[in-house]
Amino acid sequence: MPFKSILLAILMMYSVQGYTQNNIRDSLRIDSLKKVLQTQEDDTNKVNTLIELSKNLARSEHGENAFQYASNASLLAEKINFPGGKGKAVNLIGLIYRSQKNYPGSLHNYFAAIKIFEETGDNQQAGNTYLEVASILYYNVENYPEALQNCFSGLKCFEELGNNWEIADCHLLLGMIYNAQGEESTALKNLLEALKTFETIGDSIKVAYTDNVIGELYRNQGKYEQALQTHFVALKFYEALGSRGPNFGVAWTYGEIGEVFEKLGEKSLIEGDTLSASEKFAQALTYYERRLNLERVGNMGPSESSSNDLGNIYMQLSKISSPDIKAQRLLIAKSYLEKGLQASMAMGNKDGIKLSYQSLVKTDSMLGDYKQAFEHYRLYILYRDSLVNETATKKSLQLKMQYESDKKDAAAKAELQERNLIIAAILLLGAIALLVINRQRLKLKYRQKLLEQDKLRVEQEMESATEQLKMFTQNIVEKTSLIDKLEQQVKANEYNADKNQLIEELSHQTILTDDDWLTFKALFEKTHPGFFTKLKEQANDITVAEQRMAALTRLHLTTKQMAAVLGISPNSVNKAKQRLRLRVNLKPEESIEKLISEI
Repeated sequence: MPFKSILLAILMMYSVQGYTQNNIRDSLRIDSLKKVLQTQEDDTNKVNTLIELSKNLARSEHGENAFQYASNASLLAEKINFPGGKGKAVNLIGLIYRSQKNYPGSLHNYFAAIKIFEETGDNQQAGNTYLEVASILYYNVENYPEALQNCFSGLKCFEELGNNWEIADCHLLLGMIYNAQGEESTALKNLLEALKTFETIGDSIKVAYTDNVIGELYRNQGKYEQALQTHFVALKFYEALGSRGPNFGVAWTYGEIGEVFEKLGEKSLIEGDTLSASEKFAQALTYYERRLNLERVGNMGPSESSSNDLGNIYMQLSKISSPDIKAQRLLIAKSYLEKGLQASMAMGNKDGIKLSYQSLVKTDSMLGDYKQAFEHYRLYILYRDSLVNETATKKSLQLKMQYESDKKDAAAKAELQERNLIIAAILLLGAIALLVINRQRLKLKYRQKLLEQDKLRVEQEMESATEQLKMFTQNIVEKTSLIDKLEQQVKANEYNADKNQLIEELSHQTILTDDDWLTFKALFEKTHPGFFTKLKEQANDITVAEQRMAALTRLHLTTKQMAAVLGISPNSVNKAKQRLRLRVNLKPEESIEKLISEI
């Protein structure tokens, strides 16, 4: 399970546990606040009561009413000119929107709250809200540059106040954001700074949490011994905390330790040391089973990652087992992976579903069940492409909404300015010349802004098209690789009609149809503008087939990959390339690849 997904799942799990523990207490508090509210006049006390009632409702099973009370608090605070209450109410609305996964609405209200807090000089609330914004941008929106900017704004507020606890929280989040951007040295610097502060102030829970985050970073760097040492320190803290610590702590750390041992086993396997690999995989299995046992007794919410990790480790162990034990372990692996798949489906976790199908492809292939492997591979591609399309669609929609919003705001502002100019012209005829000049300046600025927005939109659409073309090419490579592997495995066994049909079905999965070509060409033209026009300038009578060959050559595909895409033999690809050379009048010593790359 990806690093960031693990942390977000843990945070969500912790919130659910807190809700369960406080549910009864919150219900009593809600009834009490409602009674108090009935006797209060429209003053600051009533605003505070509304806010407190909204908070308690947000944590209860009647959370749908929380928004209404927070909105009432905001309206009343504005009516009686109580900016502090207004800021807290708007901030609470942002929190409620986040719980509903309405991140644009949440961010809009958080930024409005920050503006109020800064105007009233409330650095503590401003810093807290900046940190909340940075958290949404990191975990939910994945806008890392903006997340960094807001995290630094929060850090500045806390540094002015001298609040070491919150300063450490900022460094912890900065470390995770930098890690997500691949800036591991800067990430580690911030994480160690956070760890030092947590140790100084004696926050054992945050010390253990930060140690696990640092251990994850070490593991990704291949520093497995340092990773193990750091995770064991975290485990020691969580075990010492006992019931005073978060329920997920020990189970989470078991999983982290298991993943490090699994990486060590893979390393030993690559080096040819099967004895060491067997020992490391066995240790990984032990810690994965410990985590699963804790999950079963309620010390951590059910997680698809446990089943998937156990399935993968049994698959690894099968590689160094005797034939009879290998088959048993592969069946156990498949059983766990299927449980992980069911858990991911129940949670609606498409990324987890994709990873489960990917692992099942490997297990089925090792078991010799090639038809099932192909079916799981088809589903893996389906979910992978679905995730890519969702991301692209979401990004495109966000860009469109932002563009339209900016355009509307700019137009409204220009219209307001124009109306003001007309009124001013009527009242003060002597200022007509000055007002006209000002109006022209605003229109020019408005046009320039629209041009800049259009340019930004085109650049972002270009980026999106490039990513989709990259995924298209990657899909080709992956499909070709699987086909080769399955063909070799099938051909190594006894020949029969069913296996021949399977090879035939696999081969047809990579042929670029006319519809595929139109989709591919549209993406290609976005990422390589003018390519086909320039190609026709080189050879006015170039055929569609030769255009396809030129485009695939521009993507640096191998001859074998081109053959798989076009549904022809590698020898036919070479002949097609030769025809393309003749078409563009290329000399024998000149390279067709070089010519195509320069177009």
